[in-house]
Amino acid sequence: MAYWALDVPFPVGLTALTTVLAPIPFGGTGLVWGPVALYLFWVGASGKALIMLVWGIGVVSMVDQFLRPWLIGQDVQIPVLLLVLSVLGGLALYGLLGLFVGPILISLLMTAVQIYREEYHLKPPVAPASPPTPS
Repeated sequence: MAYWALDVPFPVGLTALTTVLAPIPFGGTGLVWGPVALYLFWVGASGKALIMLVWGIGVVSMVDQFLRPWLIGQDVQIPVLLLVLSVLGGLALYGLLGLFVGPILISLLMTAVQIYREEYHLKPPVAPASPPTPS
């Protein structure tokens, strides 16, 4: 909404790009709103650029830092690329609910693979018991 309110060109495209880059940790959204603020400074709209900068740092980044751990979980051991793909795949398959379902399904799959490895691949094979010898 900030892109639209500040009359930035292509607000829908920028919003989509911001959404796609949001799962990237440490400033994924800043990769979009930062250059937008620089663009606004460049074209002479210093007031709009300042508003975009304050909005990006004060609202978007803070929400990103507090909301993402709450929604996805702080201790999720999913690689970032896999997390991004799970969120996008979940959105494509399940809609808005996919924001939660995609990462949950990936977490379940990774847990199942880990259990399989621990149970079947890390244990040495058990030798069959030899029959008792007659005496």
